[in-house]
Amino acid sequence: MLTGKKRKKILRMAVLSTATLLLCSPWSFDAYAADESAPMNRPGAKNDAGVVNVTSPDAYPDLMPCIPKLRDPLNYRGSKRKILRQIEPGKDGWLFRTADFRTDFSMPDKTFNDMLALNNELKKKGVDLYVIIQPSRAMLMHKYILPGYEPEGYDPEVARQNFKGLIKRLNDAGIHTVDLSDIPDDLIYFFKGDPHWRREGAKWSAKQVAKMVEQNPKFKDIPTEKFASEITWWLESEKGEFDEFVEDICDVTRPPERRPMWATTSLSGVSANSLFGEVKYPEIAIIGTSNTAHEEDFNFVGSLKEAMNVDIRNRAVSAGGFSGAGILFFSSNEFHEHPPKILLWEFLAHHDFNDYVGFRQMLPAIEGPCSDKDALAISDDLVLNVPKEERKPNMPAMLPLKKGVFGPPSPINPKARVPKKMYEKVFIDHLEDKHIRARDSYLQIDVTDPEDRELRISTLYANGDADTIDVTRSRRAKNPGRYYIDFNPDIDQELMLMQIETDKPVGKIKARICPIKRNL
Repeated sequence: MLTGKKRKKILRMAVLSTATLLLCSPWSFDAYAADESAPMNRPGAKNDAGVVNVTSPDAYPDLMPCIPKLRDPLNYRGSKRKILRQIEPGKDGWLFRTADFRTDFSMPDKTFNDMLALNNELKKKGVDLYVIIQPSRAMLMHKYILPGYEPEGYDPEVARQNFKGLIKRLNDAGIHTVDLSDIPDDLIYFFKGDPHWRREGAKWSAKQVAKMVEQNPKFKDIPTEKFASEITWWLESEKGEFDEFVEDICDVTRPPERRPMWATTSLSGVSANSLFGEVKYPEIAIIGTSNTAHEEDFNFVGSLKEAMNVDIRNRAVSAGGFSGAGILFFSSNEFHEHPPKILLWEFLAHHDFNDYVGFRQMLPAIEGPCSDKDALAISDDLVLNVPKEERKPNMPAMLPLKKGVFGPPSPINPKARVPKKMYEKVFIDHLEDKHIRARDSYLQIDVTDPEDRELRISTLYANGDADTIDVTRSRRAKNPGRYYIDFNPDIDQELMLMQIETDKPVGKIKARICPIKRNL
């Protein structure tokens, strides 16, 4: 039997396949493209299949009786639900998370210094960085907050001023940062039941980004190209992340918000590079979250192309968080062999800026690989294929699941899960005579079969301290298998050994300890 998620995935694949066929046919845009102001797209209108676009406030169920359930911490267990904690109802069908009511946007000094270091290292590579922080949902859509259902003392204007303070601090330090906090009064920036921006919010944001980037002297040397965006299809039954949670917890039905599917195409024809199979890397690249990665849903990159009349390579990662896309892009051969002149970095105001693990990977990744000649230590080619009889998993304590559910699945306990087994293997040892200081070096690791695996690296220092860093990557993007890791900057000691910990004891690894050449 197909689950709801599998059904949605199959439907989405079918829609995308159909849209692709339409794009390849000469009549596709005439038959299915639609202006956003066309009558069929207005609330209450019917399409040819008789599906009604109902989005009026009266169509949304009353969630007041469900408030106790929405505020019950037990309903937010699990990695997917944890990030929603907690949902509060708003006016006219709007939903907000606790994280949306953030008012303190101050960036810790350690993170701020890491941002400066990252900006400086990119400049050394000839890359100019532009930061795009999507403002918080409650700040921009504050008129839909239901009085009494926001955190005590929340003030959207205080949030706006503090957000502007962060933007100013970054700009004053030489990090180009776009201010997206002053949207037009009539702009519906987000979906009611989903955390992502609507196409209208993405399009307006793209224009603000373009205004800043076009001031860069490098921009005038980037080849221009005309682009146009078209609606290729409409999703009639798409439910947002908040919608799905509320429907499940409250046993209600929320009307879907019709979503257009987008495609942006070049109007300049096929380039000679494409004809002869030569890969062309646009001079502007973007890293970011699902808001950027899902071009067909929100068309942010397409809007950027239209606003700036230049091509852009999209290296955003869905479910990558604050630093996931940067870690992957900076670790790639593409970045080191074809660095962009301008790099856009999109992330969200509700992200945790205390991402020291992310910076410990991004900074050495920008520095890049070291040769065998320059390496301070090199591992043997280590095979991770652990014989079954030698597999002694490091089993963490079993954690409570939903409403007191513990232990492995069973007929009377079907929803319980067993924590993943992790297998350990030392890959660099006997460093006593090499006298390699942690602060002067970083680790480069190449892993075969890197996809869909959890990975942690542990380091033992001369004074007996140990440090473990989780370098597991998003499963929604291709993982090239190269990892870079700065050793713990707070442990000024010599290195003793390194150990890998993974849930899949297969494949091979090769590691080097490289000398740091960047300014510290």
